[in-house]
Amino acid sequence: MMTEKGGKYRMDIGFVITYLLCPIIVSVGLITGKRTGDHHQLLTAYAFKGMFYFYSAAANLIHFINQSHTERDIIGLAIGLAIIEGTNGIMEAKTAALEWAKEQEKNSASNLFTAKAGGGMVEISINGNSEVVDLKIDDSLLEDKDSLQILLISCMNDIIKQSEENKKRMAMS
Repeated sequence: MMTEKGGKYRMDIGFVITYLLCPIIVSVGLITGKRTGDHHQLLTAYAFKGMFYFYSAAANLIHFINQSHTERDIIGLAIGLAIIEGTNGIMEAKTAALEWAKEQEKNSASNLFTAKAGGGMVEISINGNSEVVDLKIDDSLLEDKDSLQILLISCMNDIIKQSEENKKRMAMS
């Protein structure tokens, strides 16, 4: 807030931090996030931008009550713009999160997992989308249906666990 003291205007530290430093931090985060393609940084910067503008609208609303009609018009416009920008920031954060999720899904599809059972007599490979891409069965198992079934079940359970663990790791990162 700007206050008059001894005929000179001075800014308090809250005003400097709120209206000068925070937008600079958001801008730097957005610029570096876009340059590097870092979805986490973009998501954080967009969310911070949205919260900053919502805070700005609330702060102006409190200030709005004690002002004259002319000042209320200007402050009302500032509040409206802050709410719009806050909403835009949150929507941009949502978009950044969706883009990041699509990228993670695309990267996940290129992963390949392999499980073996029976000392390598049965081998199954799947991709990150849990689609079977390869199945190898030793010829000696073709005559022993029971052993083949047991080894296939064991191998399939192992590969499903690997795929689920990978999906959990991807969700946590």
